[in-house]
Amino acid sequence: MREIPRSARISGQVVTEYVIMLALAVILAMVLAALFNGFSNNGERLLTLVGYDIP
Repeated sequence: MREIPRSARISGQVVTEYVIMLALAVILAMVLAALFNGFSNNGERLLTLVGYDIP
């Protein structure tokens, strides 16, 4: 059986780390987009719920 060189194993690890970080960045962007969408749709309602009327 042929042995895989050390440099090929390291680069495979780097590619795996980049793929994991890319997936996390995409998930984070989707969560932030969902939050922004929710706040923009209900912005006025949230402001009236949280806001304090000063007499």
